[in-house]
Amino acid sequence: MPRFPLRIAYPFGSQHNLHMEMQDIRAMAIHWDLSYSSTVRRGYVIELFRQHGLMEEFLEARWPAGNLPTGRSEIAHSLHVKNQYESERGLARGSACGTGQ
Repeated sequence: MPRFPLRIAYPFGSQHNLHMEMQDIRAMAIHWDLSYSSTVRRGYVIELFRQHGLMEEFLEARWPAGNLPTGRSEIAHSLHVKNQYESERGLARGSACGTGQ
C-alpha cells in the first residue's frame, strides 16, 4: 500500500500558509503503546488539508497515487488511526496538535 508521504506533505502545507500547523504536527509528542506515530501524524495532516480545502490539490500535484483505491485506503486508515489515538487518549478531535476548530 502506498504510504501518505509526510516528507512531501510538510513542505506543501508550509507553502500553503500552514507552516505553524505543520511544525506542530511534526513535533507533537505521541504517547501511545502502539507504534503508529507516523500514521497518527498522517491523519492530522490529512485532516488539516481537508479543513483547508487542500487535499485534492495535494493529491493531484504531489501524490497522484492517493487517488487510486490503495491510496484512498491509506487515507482512510490514517484517519482511523488518528481518531483511535484521540479516543484512547481522551482528546477532542483535532486537539492534540492545535488543529481542532
